[in-house]
Amino acid sequence: MCLQRINSQYFGPIPSAVPKDRWVSSDGKDMRGTMDGVLGEKRGLNIVRPFVQQDRVGLSGPFHHGSRESGIACVRELLEGSPLKAAPVIFDASHTQYQTLTIVEEASGAYIARVKEDQKGLLEDLKGHLPISRPFGEMDTLDKAHGGPEHRQGRFYHISGIAFDGRWGPCCPSTLMVVDRQSTQLRTGRVATERSFYVPNRPVQGIGGQTLL
Repeated sequence: MCLQRINSQYFGPIPSAVPKDRWVSSDGKDMRGTMDGVLGEKRGLNIVRPFVQQDRVGLSGPFHHGSRESGIACVRELLEGSPLKAAPVIFDASHTQYQTLTIVEEASGAYIARVKEDQKGLLEDLKGHLPISRPFGEMDTLDKAHGGPEHRQGRFYHISGIAFDGRWGPCCPSTLMVVDRQSTQLRTGRVATERSFYVPNRPVQGIGGQTLL
């Protein structure tokens, strides 16, 4: 653990070096050999690594031990203590917490946050809005880099008319993004489909002219 901290602190790129037009995500990784089975631990030491999407560069990040809740708090502390809170940030559903998103919004940053069953009330509000709303924009992409073609169709909806739970007000979600994915495995011919929901707090054209899909 000490060696990992030293390596991360002195040899890893630091968050302050990230240009403000770069999208950053975070990924938690278990450290092998750090789980104590004798004590009945289910998870060991984890490192949270911010990742710059366009440059494909991992940054130095903090450590936490064990639970999912610890990882959520760890990302929140990372944002509060670094310039990343003012950068464009991508959150998976586990980090779509109103406390976390508010940190970014209050720093005038941008976020895209995925909404899943972890946020049941928020997801129900968004799904309930679809039948009474028309998309104001659409986008199609085709990616051939994952063992077969993946077609993604995104639709964008205004959500200013939704009366969200008061906790989400300071996060200022501005748009609903609905993304339908269809991927085909060339080797097996298997076709998989998925629908996902995202909420950004900035216009869908993103930062620096880059789109959010």
